[in-house]
Amino acid sequence: MGIKSLLILLQCLGALAFVGRAHGQPVNELQIKAVFIYNFTQFIEWPAETFESPQDPFIIGVLGENVFGRFLEEAVADERYQSRPIVVKYFATPKDVGNCQILYVGSLPKPGKVTGEHPVLTIGERQDFMEQNGLLRFYKEGKKIRIEINNQAASDAGLTISSKLLQLATVYQPK
Repeated sequence: MGIKSLLILLQCLGALAFVGRAHGQPVNELQIKAVFIYNFTQFIEWPAETFESPQDPFIIGVLGENVFGRFLEEAVADERYQSRPIVVKYFATPKDVGNCQILYVGSLPKPGKVTGEHPVLTIGERQDFMEQNGLLRFYKEGKKIRIEINNQAASDAGLTISSKLLQLATVYQPK
């Protein structure tokens, strides 16, 4: 989780921008978010007891509507978290959510009620997401996509966020 991983993240974002311009199309915001979600696996550590067996995959869940289309699956295709394959699963309702390590809840409220006690990186976009104990939030600043991290909630969930990622993010400060 050093400079090399950080450079990979920045190169991916640059490549997306270049590809969009080369094809005369703007880069899709959802493509950028999908790449971010994959890259969070490089900058966050989950506790060893997160997985029941060495064969368990690393699961990225999407709750509700699949806003990403194929972008998220393309971003994680043939990728791994440590030695585990990364797979994407979709959950229609909060009661359908199974074991996953990352859960994108979009604009759905109360992420803590969805994940229970498992160490899950919840990602949302609502303005009040962090007050609802969300761990990471996408927001726009001008034309740029930014991230906000609730480092205390992440620590409470058993997740360790790299200082490199924290330097790129706005760190949420409870009011």
